[in-house]
Amino acid sequence: MKPIKLARILLISVLLSCEKSPPIAAAFSLLTSKVVTTITPKSEKLHFRKDKRSPEGFLRYHKKYGRQTFQWRCKIVESLNNTEVGKTPKELLDQVPRVLTSCARDRTSEGAKQAQLLLNRYVREVEAGNRYAAPEVQLFNIAMDAWVKSRRSDAPEKIKGILKTMQDLRLNHNLSELIPDVISLSLFCLAWARSREPIAAEKAHEILNYMERRGLRPNTFTYNAVLLSHVHSNKRDKALAVESLINHMKERCNAGNTECCPDICSYQSLIAAWSRTSMYGTPQKAEEVLHFLDEESRNGKEDLRPNCHCYVAAIHAWS
Repeated sequence: MKPIKLARILLISVLLSCEKSPPIAAAFSLLTSKVVTTITPKSEKLHFRKDKRSPEGFLRYHKKYGRQTFQWRCKIVESLNNTEVGKTPKELLDQVPRVLTSCARDRTSEGAKQAQLLLNRYVREVEAGNRYAAPEVQLFNIAMDAWVKSRRSDAPEKIKGILKTMQDLRLNHNLSELIPDVISLSLFCLAWARSREPIAAEKAHEILNYMERRGLRPNTFTYNAVLLSHVHSNKRDKALAVESLINHMKERCNAGNTECCPDICSYQSLIAAWSRTSMYGTPQKAEEVLHFLDEESRNGKEDLRPNCHCYVAAIHAWS
């Protein structure tokens, strides 16, 4: 559902439930603020090759290129299936990362399953002693990304299996370079966050602590994944946990680690966390974050300008 449409629905719910009360003024002040001017008119949309996320651009792009990509992918998979394990030529193995990326872009369960099958075939080539099979961490990260984008509840277990495969190859085939990096573990965190399991926040924090102990320097993407896991949790004090983690990000950023500075997605998670808890004074807390972002954007930090999702979450806090 589009953010603007959702904002209207939430506003109507406020009007029906809280007639002639302070939340009405707050909701109207949010809708009539400068965020309306940030919406891109349809006439200013980018070319569909650059903006495939718009419905029109998505349909035009896939009508022209989707069928060709699918046929090419099927051809590569068929060629792999018709080739004996251990004797796959270099030209065919070099296509595997591209096919994996294509599967991940599907954002579907079937795409993730196909990516897993391709990764398994590549691993079998390594185990069979194919000299052209040279696995890299990026290859496994693409397969993990496919599972994350599928939004399946068992995605964390699938990624855990991929990490176990990396460990087995590293130990049994002397591939010392197959060590999970920041991207690998960040995707693991995001998989837990999107699974919406009751233990997701705890598991994401365990991964974050492991990264910090190993000196892997978690970045903003990593922290945002952990923040999202708290937003989707059922804990009553989840907003306090999100706020504490953002303060930790600020401390590390001020200490010189600019790779983990809070961005608009971080504060969006904070507003969403305040809007989804029953603690006293949560609407005011959500508005405080919103006003902070507005003030920061006026001071020159355009990347912290509140977006539609921030305003929708703040309105939701009043409903």
